[in-house]
Amino acid sequence: MINEIKLKNREAKKEPSREPYAQNPLYQKNVCVGCELCNREHPGRNKNFRTLWKLYMHYKTHHNLEINSHKDDIVKLADFIHRGVLL
Repeated sequence: MINEIKLKNREAKKEPSREPYAQNPLYQKNVCVGCELCNREHPGRNKNFRTLWKLYMHYKTHHNLEINSHKDDIVKLADFIHRGVLL
C-alpha cells in the first residue's frame, strides 16, 4: 500500500516528455517559429508556424533528410518552453 502511494507520487512529479508527439502540451503551445531551410531557399517568403508540432511535421514531410539534425533543435525549443524561457 505504501509502495503504491510512493509510486503514484513519483509518477505525478515526473517531468513532461520533450519528445515530439501530437498530444504533447509543450508542442501545442502557441509560439511563432520559422523554418530556417525554407527561409534560406526562398528569401522574402517566410514559412512560420504557430506550434512546434507544426514545425516538426513540416520538417518531417518537406525536409525528410534533415529531420534528424533539426529534431534536436525542436526538442531544445520544447525544453526552453518548459523552463519558461520562451513564453
